[in-house]
Amino acid sequence: MPIEFRMISKVPVTLAGIALVAFLAAMAGCQDGATPPAGEALQTPAAAVDSAGQFAVTFAIRNAIANVAALQFDVNYSGGEFSGAGGDVECSSPFSGAIATFNNKGGGLLSGAVIDISGFAAPADIATCVVTAESKPGPDDFTVTPVDSSDASSQPLVPAPDMAATAIHPVTTTGG
Repeated sequence: MPIEFRMISKVPVTLAGIALVAFLAAMAGCQDGATPPAGEALQTPAAAVDSAGQFAVTFAIRNAIANVAALQFDVNYSGGEFSGAGGDVECSSPFSGAIATFNNKGGGLLSGAVIDISGFAAPADIATCVVTAESKPGPDDFTVTPVDSSDASSQPLVPAPDMAATAIHPVTTTGG
């Protein structure tokens, strides 16, 4: 299905739609899920863990792009589930001042969007999400598909973002 751009007050519908979804998610009290319960901290052990549990997966744009302002993407995970339901999925974005929203659609399907009006340069990490799996997943267990993207001038990104799972680490929660 081709991406269609229509102008509404000089802002493409796709960018406006992403912003609206992020705003509505924030107003509904959605949390990024990246913050552990009070008194607990997320830790990533140095040793690899291949047993069942939770794993932090980082998704990134791998190719060079000078100015990414809006990005919408889907992730299909074949080996387990994203942790947290709907808008309460355990995902976060490293960009301060950006609007980021994530939705666990179930069945290993996640949708994400990041808007940074000033733009950022890629390659760059875009999001880190927690998955629950029977064994440590590998990068090939995740298919990351950019759905829509634009620069700070609302122009489609050329080249298109090349996205993938780039880091996977076990997560443990410890009391404190």
